[in-house]
Amino acid sequence: MSIFGDALDALFLFLEKAGQAPPTRSVRVVEIGPVTEVDSRGRPRVRREEFRDPVDYESRFQELLALGLPWINVSCYGVSAQKLVVAVEVSGKSSRQASRTCINYSGPAKTVTDHGWDAAEALAIE
Repeated sequence: MSIFGDALDALFLFLEKAGQAPPTRSVRVVEIGPVTEVDSRGRPRVRREEFRDPVDYESRFQELLALGLPWINVSCYGVSAQKLVVAVEVSGKSSRQASRTCINYSGPAKTVTDHGWDAAEALAIE
């Protein structure tokens, strides 16, 4: 299994334990960093062409881990185009003192689940 695959498995386990089992396990990944712009509603703005297949994101995830970032969030943003949108949210600065990057997991916002898992409630997809 891959490092990013393990992170996705941990996210699904986290969601299931929280009673938020997603409606699909078909995933697209998007990266959200500290300079990602937000729209007037405060939603991160991403382009659909930025979405990647998890297998294609593996090497990038390994790069992020090697940077010595203090944390990475692997977050479920809901569903768009029948795919679960998983955002990899990265901190802005590396920490040379960090011996290991902390990987955190989070589920969709309540407004997303209240609207049938619609990722558009939390993410501006352009």
